[in-house]
Amino acid sequence: MKLESQRLDKEWLSIKGLNLQAVFQISDLPEDILNALREITSLENYRQLILLGHGGKELWNQVKETVEDVNEPIDEFSKQVVKELFQKQSSNNNYEIIYPSENSRAIGLQTLGGLAGWHFTSPFRVGINDQWGSWFAYRAVVLANSNFEPTEIENWVSPCIECETQECIEVCPADAISFEDILLNQCLDYRMEEKSSCSDRCLARIACPIAKEHQYTLEQIQYHYGRSFKTLLRFRS
Repeated sequence: MKLESQRLDKEWLSIKGLNLQAVFQISDLPEDILNALREITSLENYRQLILLGHGGKELWNQVKETVEDVNEPIDEFSKQVVKELFQKQSSNNNYEIIYPSENSRAIGLQTLGGLAGWHFTSPFRVGINDQWGSWFAYRAVVLANSNFEPTEIENWVSPCIECETQECIEVCPADAISFEDILLNQCLDYRMEEKSSCSDRCLARIACPIAKEHQYTLEQIQYHYGRSFKTLLRFRS
């Protein structure tokens, strides 16, 4: 018997700040993604993969209002939203959050983002698209035996293709980026310099003119880059 499909409540998710949503049938996923998923869990009991992300500032506002005194506030908030989603829309279906989780490193988030039409590579190596610029991120990957309507992939294109100003390349103080390559060690070395202007932000990313209206607040930028800087210090010390 064919199961009746239902629509993912995108409006509710967007109110929560998770305004990027994609639903894939597991059977339609490329083999490399399937193999990565099999390293984490069994796929036998699941029909769909749900990818959730956010673009712009609203998720940060939601997290600040609702989450306190936890080590990973955005991760905890995102998992709570997933839990509420399934209680609300799909309480009879099993689901498993595979990102964020301890085993989530095996998941190719950027590959999934590419399948969803969201992700294109920028010179500063942060994902970019025409709608949100580089001001978006992946927040949850869920396997479920749900029957949500699969997403019709949007035909987005990379805004970098026709970029004439190349402001991100021009402003990089480490002279580490180009359209062809990024000199990663040169970038990281500069971040670690005393009084570096990129320790808690990326000047190249901020200079990008695409979807400037969605740029994170300075507080959010410093939160994310502050965390990555601590990780950098841990691995390079």
